[in-house]
Amino acid sequence: MAILRLVYFNIFLIFTLVLSIFISTKVVADDVFKADKLFVANDYKGAALAYAEAASIGSPHAFYQLGAMNYKGLGMPVNKTKALVWFALAAEYHFSDAQNVVDNMLASLDEQTQQGILEKIQVAKQNTGKLAIEERFFPQLNVALLDETVTFGGHATLDNKYTGSDFELGVFDQPFIFDGGGFDNGGFDEFSTIFDDDITTSYLASGGLKNIDESDKLRRRLPFAIVDYDLGEDGSIRNLQTVQILGNPTTLIQRFVQTTLPPPAFQGKRVEFTNRTYLGIANFDRFGIKEQNKDFYFRVKRLARNLKKSDDLNDKFQYAMTLYNFPWLNQEEGEAKAVLAKVAAAGHPIAQYEYGLRLYRDQTNIAEAIDWLTQSSKYGYAKAQYQLARVLHASPWVMNEEDKALYWYMSAANDGHKAAALKAAELKLLAKDKRLINVSEAIALLDSIEDSQENNPEYNFLVAVSHKDRDNRDFTQVVGYMENAISLGEKYNWDVAYWEALLELWRTGRVTVKDQPS
Repeated sequence: MAILRLVYFNIFLIFTLVLSIFISTKVVADDVFKADKLFVANDYKGAALAYAEAASIGSPHAFYQLGAMNYKGLGMPVNKTKALVWFALAAEYHFSDAQNVVDNMLASLDEQTQQGILEKIQVAKQNTGKLAIEERFFPQLNVALLDETVTFGGHATLDNKYTGSDFELGVFDQPFIFDGGGFDNGGFDEFSTIFDDDITTSYLASGGLKNIDESDKLRRRLPFAIVDYDLGEDGSIRNLQTVQILGNPTTLIQRFVQTTLPPPAFQGKRVEFTNRTYLGIANFDRFGIKEQNKDFYFRVKRLARNLKKSDDLNDKFQYAMTLYNFPWLNQEEGEAKAVLAKVAAAGHPIAQYEYGLRLYRDQTNIAEAIDWLTQSSKYGYAKAQYQLARVLHASPWVMNEEDKALYWYMSAANDGHKAAALKAAELKLLAKDKRLINVSEAIALLDSIEDSQENNPEYNFLVAVSHKDRDNRDFTQVVGYMENAISLGEKYNWDVAYWEALLELWRTGRVTVKDQPS
């Protein structure tokens, strides 16, 4: 049987026969991609271990690879029975041509052998099949509530545009030291379409932008930012991360995180939500952009045109995100969504995350949104794992399960996701399920993010709780961190009434901490 290679071609996955290699030039994620790298490097034993880890959370790609490796004897003895079982597990997800492979392999066997293997497949499905994995790790939908929506101050939608008065006053040329408030203000994200250094370099080489000095002037003059964040029950902005930035948007972001948005509610009860907001010139129309900097305007148009022509899957993803980030570009109605959906369906994990998160934020198809976040999480993409944990922890559309949420928080935290580490520490200190409480592990998580989170109100609150629960408790530390949490919370317009009442209880000798409102 010929060796199968799985590659990106156009926007589809091309399959030939048995052994797949997943290749993408831009996607960088752990677990499955680590395994793929090991496989390409001919480290088959290492790849098998990594695929097995990914298979434990239901990755159909990992199932398929393990089937192929058993069939070909790569890093292990040839075992076509095990290969058939792995292919059958992949076929449950309709992955690639797994079902055809299973059918063809079974057809070559006599009836008695077929029956024996089918029994092994059934046992494997009971332990590691789709239903077993979903029950163990993934959200269980509250089906009766899927048609209900989150409202924002009584309105069906949330305004996702923010400019700020300082923007109009033109003060952004001035240096500004952003203290962070525990919010991630650094770097570009994986799909930073026109501002990513590698993409910009190649674009310049192709003659896209000729006046680099003018580009630098734009960076200084016109701040552009797209940010993701958790929206608290009180309408506060928490755990902000930059998606794409241009210029010096730190002042703009600082002003934004101090605003209060209409609080989210579900069936009249305050809930948490996730959101994306466009800041500064990210809200300009084509005329505003063109008036401010004609060269930049044409640069974006050329880039979109070049990305649209490409058959590379990652370029298709970049194209979809460019259309979303610059909606003034000429495009057919629904084109950005359609392209992103196709790229997600082709197995691009970041596209799966982006598409799922958009469906979730738009509340157009919650079940499908959660499924896409699940698929991306299986590839080891930390942002998807964090959002999946948030869904399990607090979404009104699923059964809230702390143990599952903690698993995915920890998975993301292990990949350096700071907000995930913070929320994991919260559960290890305050979980309703007391089996999850582990103060020493919570302290270790909080210590690991101290440098970036020391100005985050929630971080200070959790450190205060951890000091309360430590051996040889220093109560001055408890009070000090709690006072910091309250002061910082007031700075960012958080509702700190619960913390103030709790501190008063602590000072009078009652130190029991109950679940805090978000």
